[in-house]
Amino acid sequence: MTIAGSPRSLAAPTGPASLQQRRVKSSNGSHGVRAGNSQEQQQALPQAEDPLLQSMQRSSVQQQSWQQRQQQQQRRKGRQPRQQQQQQQQQRPRPPAVVGQASSKQMPASRFADCSSYQAVLTALQLEQQQQQQQQQQKGQQQQLQLSAADMLSLMEQLAAIGRAHSAGAASSSSSSSSNSVFVEDQALQQLLSLAYDLLDTHASCETPPPQPATATPAKPSPAAAAAAAAPLRPRDLLRCISCLASLKYSMPGRLSHLLEAGPAGGRAGLAGLRMQQLAGLAGSLARAGVRPSNAWLVGLMQEAQAKLQSAQLSQLSQLLAGLVKMGVKPAASWLACLEEQAVACLVEQAVRVQVTQGQRQQQQQLDDNAAAEGGSSNLRRSSSSNNSRSPAGCRLHDVAQLLAAFAEARHSPAPQLAAALWGATADSLAAADVAALVELLTALGELQLVPPGSWMQQYYCSTTSHLGQYRPWQLAASAAAVGKLVQAGRSGTSQPTILQQQNAAAADETRAAEWVSAVLQQVQRQLPAFAARDLAALLSGLAALQLPLAASQLAAICSEAQQKLPRLNTAGLAALLTAVVNLQQQQQQQQQQASGGSAAVAELLTAEWAGAFLRETAAKLPVFPADDLAAVLLALRASGLQPSALWLQAAAAQLASKLTLLQPSGVVAVLDALHSMGHSADGSWAGSAMAALEPRLVELQAGELELLLRTLLALQVQPSAGFVDAARWAAQQLGQQGLGGQQSGSVDGESSDGEVCVEACLQLLLQLESGGGMAGQATPVASSVA
Repeated sequence: MTIAGSPRSLAAPTGPASLQQRRVKSSNGSHGVRAGNSQEQQQALPQAEDPLLQSMQRSSVQQQSWQQRQQQQQRRKGRQPRQQQQQQQQQRPRPPAVVGQASSKQMPASRFADCSSYQAVLTALQLEQQQQQQQQQQKGQQQQLQLSAADMLSLMEQLAAIGRAHSAGAASSSSSSSSNSVFVEDQALQQLLSLAYDLLDTHASCETPPPQPATATPAKPSPAAAAAAAAPLRPRDLLRCISCLASLKYSMPGRLSHLLEAGPAGGRAGLAGLRMQQLAGLAGSLARAGVRPSNAWLVGLMQEAQAKLQSAQLSQLSQLLAGLVKMGVKPAASWLACLEEQAVACLVEQAVRVQVTQGQRQQQQQLDDNAAAEGGSSNLRRSSSSNNSRSPAGCRLHDVAQLLAAFAEARHSPAPQLAAALWGATADSLAAADVAALVELLTALGELQLVPPGSWMQQYYCSTTSHLGQYRPWQLAASAAAVGKLVQAGRSGTSQPTILQQQNAAAADETRAAEWVSAVLQQVQRQLPAFAARDLAALLSGLAALQLPLAASQLAAICSEAQQKLPRLNTAGLAALLTAVVNLQQQQQQQQQQASGGSAAVAELLTAEWAGAFLRETAAKLPVFPADDLAAVLLALRASGLQPSALWLQAAAAQLASKLTLLQPSGVVAVLDALHSMGHSADGSWAGSAMAALEPRLVELQAGELELLLRTLLALQVQPSAGFVDAARWAAQQLGQQGLGGQQSGSVDGESSDGEVCVEACLQLLLQLESGGGMAGQATPVASSVA
């Protein structure tokens, strides 16, 4: 491995000499014999044929030159002022080290600490390699660049620090000169990475040399031997270097995985020497670099982290869990419980700090009010109060959001204790948080459907309404979608009758949410052309979930913009967009009818042009539609009242026939009913596929769903198999015995519940199917709870 550059010429003594002669010359020079310069001393020394003697001669000459310069400076020190003496002390040259010796004395950490760019680090390494190559050429050897363990660790940490500085300053620089500097830095980084991996490979593959037996007169080792005998990186330091490399802009996942699995870093010994902060940083860096270690290595990482969880901070917990989940790890429930317990402790500690700060703030406010008439002292107290009103240092919203997002990705529902501690620890930090942290936190709450209390949401609305102008399009869409999920989850969780106070609180929350949504829509109108297609679908989904009165003109503008960007949506985006537009259309109709008695005209969101464009785009992507997305499209079309063509329905049914087993039983029943309602007469093969997919799972259906299935089969004039009929009858009997299915209101004065009526209807429909009955209209009418 060679770095381009011209080697620096080093003077070498010539002439044969014995070891005794070299010692005499060296002894005379060290006892005060002065020479004109280093070149005269080198000429005076005889040349040695042995490479070891040559190296020792050069070291002696360089040491004598340095001692002479030091003596001359000491003589001048008495004649110089004190300030000049201090400057001379700072500029005094250091004694030259033996060329080629890889030690911390030769390359101190300050050499890399002073390098503020990749190019500066590369220049320092080039100089070191040139020196080592010159020494090796004189000895007839060819070896790679060698660095000591301390130098390697210093080098990697400095590269990581430079990378963080570049990432922080990337957003603020956009000029052509900065672009050129970024290009130069990228080239330097690519050269440095190749060199750094080679150096780490050398340390990972070498072993600590065994101790040598003591001799009577130990000989001084040669520079090459000293470099080879340098201790390699300890396992924990090797892991720290790997973490630094993984955090850089350009990473090599293959080589990182090799370094992790091979050598001393592959075992748990290296992990045991890392602190919790380093373990979390290692997991996060590997995840960002796209490295997936072996399961054995990951198990060792999780075991070491679990042993140190009690000393972990919230930022370390979030970084550790997010890194593990991103690497495809699904931690065990017991491991997550331990991590969650420590997270609760961190949040409770932060909540206590918030309460103490609020108490101090209230006391200071009272003092300011009492001292309002004291003039200057009042101003001083007010300034002190403003300084004390800042939120205490503790958990950041970004750390909380990262932890919750990792929980959501791992499909782990947080415990109630974590939620309770979360609201108290974060409510006071909403006003001072940045936009990115707020959006990230709200999105994580929406994914978990972790509904905050009304006071927390009120604080969120107040804190963000005045800053919505700083939101980017995707942040506006993500915030609206998350608020919609939270409101919908809260609505479903409080469906039971509430007392008057709770109803008033809910009305106040709805009013404040409506004001917040109105402010969001104003910013949406201002930035509408900049919205991506997926952001428009997320925005409309959130607005539909809120179920608030919205201006028809604003919704029409958003739908029109979404129509122009339909080709940019994937299958999930198309399904979400149609579902949201259909729901908004129905809400608009209901709200307009309630407001004006049904006489006012309703703005049409689902125009014929919009629906035609959507069906054409969906038809082009039917072969790649997953089962869930295609089922959602069919159900939305049925709810909207739109009538696709027979060819479109036939193609959609054919694509879904082979994917029915991927749907839930209730989804298969809903799709079968939707196709029938839109006029598609399912042929025998499609209906047979539906019954084959449902037969082993009929017991999972509710009574109303089972009744709807049997009525649809009867309307399609499909003759089910005897096994299907038996399975359906057994499922109906189980529902009747267990009292499941439908909404049971209980029996009053001998009246039957809705569930019992559904079960009775299912048994009668099965009799008609067995007898080959006609259409559903010709069947015996039975009371049903299905609309």
